[in-house]
Amino acid sequence: MAKIEVIGQPSGQDVQEFIAWALTQDAAQNPLNDPTGERAARNQGRYRVWFIPGTTTHKDKITRTCAVPSNREILILAATSDSSYLEHKDAKNDGQLLEIARAVAKLHRDVEIRIRDEAGNEEKTFGVRDANNPQEGELKLIEEPAFPMVIPVNNIYRQLYGVGGGYTHLAVVALGIKVKLKDGKYRLIMKAHHDGTSQPLKVDNLEVDAPRFNLDLEYQLSAIPEEEETAYPFNKYPE
Repeated sequence: MAKIEVIGQPSGQDVQEFIAWALTQDAAQNPLNDPTGERAARNQGRYRVWFIPGTTTHKDKITRTCAVPSNREILILAATSDSSYLEHKDAKNDGQLLEIARAVAKLHRDVEIRIRDEAGNEEKTFGVRDANNPQEGELKLIEEPAFPMVIPVNNIYRQLYGVGGGYTHLAVVALGIKVKLKDGKYRLIMKAHHDGTSQPLKVDNLEVDAPRFNLDLEYQLSAIPEEEETAYPFNKYPE
């Protein structure tokens, strides 16, 4: 019996919920800023799917250890690109926010998600060599038009891009997959990169900076029943 069940490509709602989960948490406790994986379950209980946190650190390889609920849909995104009025104050409308997110997302190269059952020989690999030109069987861009949200002042983009907090609209484009895991231990590899642009991108006469990006993230996952008490409890994080 397969231990890794492929659900398929995420929906726009999945991606919207992930980015809302990531951006509405304070940077000091944010799972994306976590070097070890101990905060991976923070604020997860309110959503339909379980999120694998990405990272805002794009220099060195990061290795994390955490638990995930078995037999529940798990969202894995190897690359996301979002755009809001807080970051792009000159954007003229919600449609242009989506165009910006799409233009940056298409820069991504060598996107890979690889998950292996450590107790057996089962392994699944998903990816795309060039996000601007996906081939048959490769990951496709998932787009979610701009939606309203409130971002805290101490958000994860503040130091990186100077993004302030407040009410905004935000569009997001992503590359990823959804799976379910049977009880057991797994190794998850997530990789992606783009070299950025020497000159700002032009999106309908608006100049957009696209700094270099590199993702090299490895997880040691324990898939366990949600009701089980473990060293990585699901229910002791603030909701």
